[in-house]
Amino acid sequence: MNLTNEKGQILFNEIYNFIKNSDMQDVFTTKNEFYEKYKQNVYVYIRVSTDHQEFGRQLVALHKWCKSKKITIPIENIFFDKYTGKKFDRGGYQNLKLKIGSSDYLIVSELNRFGRNWEKITEEWEYFQKENINIIIQDSDLLSAPLPNENNPKKTLEYKLIQAILFFVINYIASKKIEEVSRTTKDGLEKARLKGIKLGRPVGKHTNIKNFITVLKLQIEDGYTLKPSLEKTKFPKTTYFYWLRKYKKDNSLVSIEEVYNYLKPRYN
Repeated sequence: MNLTNEKGQILFNEIYNFIKNSDMQDVFTTKNEFYEKYKQNVYVYIRVSTDHQEFGRQLVALHKWCKSKKITIPIENIFFDKYTGKKFDRGGYQNLKLKIGSSDYLIVSELNRFGRNWEKITEEWEYFQKENINIIIQDSDLLSAPLPNENNPKKTLEYKLIQAILFFVINYIASKKIEEVSRTTKDGLEKARLKGIKLGRPVGKHTNIKNFITVLKLQIEDGYTLKPSLEKTKFPKTTYFYWLRKYKKDNSLVSIEEVYNYLKPRYN
């Protein structure tokens, strides 16, 4: 679980509400039954690429998989990101690496949940192997470590060879896909530019800097939480997080209070 900032809390609430509303609390629990039984922790990492995407598909698949394996997952051990797979400096992922320890288990739905970069995926895979982390890829039994309640197959030289080949094949496919998507997108944008087509999402009348400052003011001075602040101003949530990140990064700011204090005198 990564609750180090407001967005982390919002995403956790999204996950928790989905679990609750989908009656998945038989698998996702508040108790750490896995550790009580096996004296090892189990962690989950889920990722989608954009704020518009949901975690639901991965949670449904994980719930079904855990039931078939007869294990439960403590909700506090679910780490998550809504961030591109091209970069690895993701808050949830980095918090997971700080938390997980030797002999623990890490479950991901697919190898490309780690990311979509050949060198970095290989580097991360080798890191977890070196740290003696048991990685489980839900859609690939051959790449996965056995659970404590499963038989441990003898890892012959041939077995290790096949596993290594499979890892590089899957990694190649994941990395190649992002290259092709990136190239296709660039080609499409260039063709549109040459045709004189104006690119970019239309900006709504509520998407402006003064309205953004009002969202910050409602939270800092008036005691509103984010959701009613956005509803009151009709400011888009994805734009809010994008602008907040951008102002923090561009001006070496840390908190929303600092962003507010930076912008307020400039746009009064």
